[in-house]
Amino acid sequence: MFSHVGDSGWIWCSRCARCYIVAEARRTETLRMCAYEDCDGHLAIDGFPWSVVQRRHRQLPDVPERAVCYPNLINVEPTAGPCTEQANGDDGPYSSQPLQDFL
Repeated sequence: MFSHVGDSGWIWCSRCARCYIVAEARRTETLRMCAYEDCDGHLAIDGFPWSVVQRRHRQLPDVPERAVCYPNLINVEPTAGPCTEQANGDDGPYSSQPLQDFL
């Protein structure tokens, strides 16, 4: 398991704005990819531990729901999957401070 996953094992994918458990990540010969077939996010690049995301956005649940869109968490619109239609380009209640600052 990647050391940056966090205690819960939940990952938020910045590419599609959905969450999955790290064990569900798709595997290629050389990469671990987002669990959602319609997303080309890389676990090591686009995946953020849910515990880090939730620490930054206290209004989010302790445990995310599978397949629910959590857009605009790092001031980046999702580029893959069904969440692209829901993103409106503003931060809403979320901070635009880079998520990497919380790692």
